[in-house]
Amino acid sequence: VAADLPRVITISKIGVRARVLQMGVNSDGSMQAPINIFDAGWYTGSVKPGQLGAAAIVAHASGPTHQGLFGRLDSLGAGDAIQVERGDGSVLNYEVVKTETVALDQVDMNAFLRPTDGVNEGLNLMTCAGELVQSSETRDHRVIVYTKRVS
Repeated sequence: VAADLPRVITISKIGVRARVLQMGVNSDGSMQAPINIFDAGWYTGSVKPGQLGAAAIVAHASGPTHQGLFGRLDSLGAGDAIQVERGDGSVLNYEVVKTETVALDQVDMNAFLRPTDGVNEGLNLMTCAGELVQSSETRDHRVIVYTKRVS
């Protein structure tokens, strides 16, 4: 992993420590997600962690037989800690500002890719929630966590 790219995300409160892979965009314009439920994906269309703006990381909430990496993302609240280690070994510390669960058709991707109110440098996380939508192999809601960098 390049020195300035994310390689590991840690969220101690929910038992997350995982590698971060680079993700782009699918042919339908949607954001890619990791192939398996144990990795996180940094969206390359967002800023790099440590830059002004919001870095975006996604992961699955569940798989066919196991809970996914972000399966408990909805239990995070204001003040909870998240760390991102970059390729050079430096660790960036973030603090949750707010968490929301929204219907899939109400997700504002422009807001997701920007820092939340009053934050200059953030890390925003997203995963699936709710009921399975049979026709599309996804769920009908998204959990979104907005953070600010604290060190």
